[in-house]
Parts: sequence; structure tokens; C-alpha cells
Amino acid sequence: VIYDKLTDFDISFDSQSFTELTFSFRAIDALRRFFKRSSMICSLVEAGLNIDIWGNGWEQLPDYNGRRDLLHIHGMADYLEAKSIMHDSRFVLCDMPLFHDGSHERIFAAMQAHAIALTDKSLFLEEIFTDKENIIFYDIDEISTLASTINKITENNSTANSIIKNAHSIAKEHTWRHRTSEMVEIITNLTK
Repeated sequence: VIYDKLTDFDISFDSQSFTELTFSFRAIDALRRFFKRSSMICSLVEAGLNIDIWGNGWEQLPDYNGRRDLLHIHGMADYLEAKSIMHDSRFVLCDMPLFHDGSHERIFAAMQAHAIALTDKSLFLEEIFTDKENIIFYDIDEISTLASTINKITENNSTANSIIKNAHSIAKEHTWRHRTSEMVEIITNLTK
């Protein structure tokens, strides 16, 4: 897609330069996501919510106006540990990569672990989920409202359980096994 857009503007690269350019995009996206995640965490901590973070590099986060005590930073967790952590969580905060018509596996993993997925939108997610019925969508430009949404759901156990139940029934159709079966079916049909 990037290559097609560049050629639309009559911009060309040799393959090595194009490869280097795509690696630069990945670095830019990683930086964008760090600042996005940091602003989300800041907003939630400043609203008085306890936040647990797993991964490297989060020790460098700021003090958050003296609310650093609400931020609990843990080390890296492998895939199986992450699924176990999600199972012990009420909410899992997600953010979409730089594509707008797909999903991230973490969203479905959270739902399958009976946690409420909090995520920004994508065309695909909006097609299969309904905000506040089986997922919680947030807008990064209005992130301050997310803490209020979380508090309302936390205060109403029946709402939380309903979101979890509704999400789980959809998420069970979006497992790795399900995706693999779809790919096998597509490949099988191509060879007919």
C-alpha cells in the first residue's frame, strides 16, 4: 500500500531504500504508540485509577502529578503469562497499530480471558462489536472520558458481566484455530 501511494506521487525508491524507509515507519509508529499509551496511562492515573503495566521501558514514565503510587510496573510477560494476567484482570487497555481495518490479537485474547477490552476503533472492530455492549471504544483525543467510563462499569457489576458475556460469545469465533481454519479453507478453494 505504501509503495502504491509513493508511485501515485511519482516517487520511486530502489528496493534497499524502500526497505530502509519501511523500517523507519516502524520506528515512527513505535514512538507514536509510546506517546499515545503514555497519555492514556497519564489520564487514567491522574483520575485515580490503579494501573498495572507489563513490559520494558515503562519505568521512565513521569510522576503524574504525584500519583505515581497508582502505577504498578511489572517486567515482560510472554504470551502464556499475558493470557493468565488478562484472566486475572477486569479491564485490558489496548491500542490499535497504524492500520484502520483490522484488529489486534490482544483484544480477542482479553475477551476470551473474560476481561473487558478497552480499545480505539477500527473499521473491522466497529463491524463486529458494539460500544458498551461487548467492548469499550475510546477516542484518544477524548481520553479523559475513559476513566469515567471505567468507573461507571466498575460500580455496576451487572453491566460489567453483561459486557464480558457478550464479548466472549463473539470472541470465541476469533481464535487462532478459527483463523487457521479460514486460511485452510481459502487455500483449499484456490486449488480447486
